[in-house]
Amino acid sequence: MGITQNLGRREGIEKMKSLAEGKVCFLLTHLPDGEIDTRPMSTLEVDEDGTFWYLCRDESNLVEQIKDDSKVDLLVGDNSNNSYLFVKANAIVFRDQEIIDRLWNPIAKAWFEEGKEDKHIRIVKAVPFDAHYMDTQHGKLVSSIKILIAAATGQAMDDGRQGDIKL
Repeated sequence: MGITQNLGRREGIEKMKSLAEGKVCFLLTHLPDGEIDTRPMSTLEVDEDGTFWYLCRDESNLVEQIKDDSKVDLLVGDNSNNSYLFVKANAIVFRDQEIIDRLWNPIAKAWFEEGKEDKHIRIVKAVPFDAHYMDTQHGKLVSSIKILIAAATGQAMDDGRQGDIKL
């Protein structure tokens, strides 16, 4: 099962930043009928307070869903590094050109044809209140070698690490 290593706020925010920033996550919204809606979102930034930042279109159902229920879940998985992050957050959607300018990157133009001045751009700000991570202690190479040794010898050699992030 690996070791449990819970992280304090500062170290936890750095862990979230390393596991999520610049990566695609699944952002889950909770619907009134108990269903969950899921969509991939590019995590543009995890700031020094641990806040996750995204861009979306004002016509997307995400905007209405967050308005109806601000609690969202963020799931980030990176199989290439054996790292995973689950975050519960409160989200809001708004428009602020200064923040759009800060978050903008060339790939965003695929969704916003008029560039960063596109009137349909909205910001999703997700402030976490609970988070849990899983990764490896020694990186992918050592972890892979340990898995191969374990498979060959039948001896468990778990290199996993997981824990809660105090926010």
